[in-house]
Amino acid sequence: MSRPPLWRLAPWTRAPLLGLRQPAAVLAVLVTSAILACAVASAPLFLSSARSAALQQQLGDACAEVGWGQIGAGVQLRDQNGVSRGTRFDAAETDAALADAWSGAGRPGSRLVLATGIIGTTDNGPDAALVRDRAGVPLQIPGSLFYRPDALAHVDRVEGGDADGVWLPVGYARGGGVQVGDLIEVGGTPVTVAGLYTDLWATTPDSSWCDYRVLYANDTNANTPPPALLLATDVATFDALAGGFSVVTALRQVPVTAADQSVSDARALLAEQDSAQQRVALPPYEPLPNVRLPAAVARAELVESGLRGPVVPVAVAGALLALVLVAAAGSFWADRRATEVRLLAARGVGPVPLAGKAALELGLPALAGAAVGWAAARLLTAGIGPADDLDPGATTAALVSAVAAFVVGLGAAAAVAGLRARGTAERPLGAAPRWPARVPWELALLLGAGWCWLLLQTRDAVVSEGGVAQVNGLLVAFPLLAIAGAAVLLGRLVTGLLPRLRRWAGRRSP
Repeated sequence: MSRPPLWRLAPWTRAPLLGLRQPAAVLAVLVTSAILACAVASAPLFLSSARSAALQQQLGDACAEVGWGQIGAGVQLRDQNGVSRGTRFDAAETDAALADAWSGAGRPGSRLVLATGIIGTTDNGPDAALVRDRAGVPLQIPGSLFYRPDALAHVDRVEGGDADGVWLPVGYARGGGVQVGDLIEVGGTPVTVAGLYTDLWATTPDSSWCDYRVLYANDTNANTPPPALLLATDVATFDALAGGFSVVTALRQVPVTAADQSVSDARALLAEQDSAQQRVALPPYEPLPNVRLPAAVARAELVESGLRGPVVPVAVAGALLALVLVAAAGSFWADRRATEVRLLAARGVGPVPLAGKAALELGLPALAGAAVGWAAARLLTAGIGPADDLDPGATTAALVSAVAAFVVGLGAAAAVAGLRARGTAERPLGAAPRWPARVPWELALLLGAGWCWLLLQTRDAVVSEGGVAQVNGLLVAFPLLAIAGAAVLLGRLVTGLLPRLRRWAGRRSP
């Protein structure tokens, strides 16, 4: 009758449950595996957290519209000499085309903004037209036109009702003797003055006007007033007056909350924005997507790149140290199971089957430890990291890293346990260590530190890119390798001197 394979014998089939009878070994493997998994999973999570925080800080310091999705159309109606270019602008048609484009991209809840001039980009500026009172006399400064469905809800109304027309700044109207109900001309088109509101520059506008400050305030030259901001009550009124201006802009914006936006969220929004902008079917126009959000995303990724240099070497060093602890836990298992190991070794079981038995016994604690380590990295990053909004890719990378940590850690613990168990069974107590233990492997760390130092001589340790420091990983790896190698070498020297010190102390008289 043939002998069954080892893995079908009781010491191996019962191994997963037998390991649980050694609480000390279980605890050692669980804790060290958790440390290893936490060390390797924390790097992608922290980098993603820092990138999200960098993006959120930029968006938090800017106007809300900087972080929104936006598509638009800029139409040039007249040239620089005021001569009509024959271009047609239909506000209702343009609005419908923009709204349909967003709906086709999966974002139906967009908001309309109409203005004369260019808005929603990095190079904003109003376009003005001559305004005449009821007697045909030009007012002191020209006016620009603006429409947003909720615009009148965000100004201080002085006088007016629900009639269609335009609302004028009160200081501008009274300076020209214009009253509510008057019929004025804007760019040659008559329109009724439906109401008056307090000049935005004379009060503190709410955040809804942040992105449109250029329309009512001239921050570059306080001595030159901007055009008066005329607020249209409806799309039809804006459409009727738009022909008297040179440049008209129509935007459709998708509001999002910047406080919980990650870079992945921003990139998904930008992809939808590009898709929507390409869907716009209009006569020749200048596309006006949000170009400020991509710049914020690029800077956030630049911040992450600057952090990657110091973070990755520290994470690798922590992972290697944790791997040593996991391997030490495997050696501890071999000591706790020394009696059974000697018995199996006496029956001819080699180090590979013993390592397999160790892996089976330590597998469940190592798996639990890896899960605990991943969860700890996730909770710590969310709790004390720069931001708790992580990219899905970073979470996946952390999970893959934790799985890899489990596999490598369990393999290391099992290998050490198998070698330790076999050595315990075959070598008598007090025997001299074998040659691998005498080789100063730590010199490889010192050589690695020297190599990093040599590479640094031909590269910049820290460079500034866009005002963000980019730290070379070699700058961090060099001292880590040097300190680790020197510490291990010093420990080896001290350990080697202890027997001599003991003999010297024994020869001294009491």
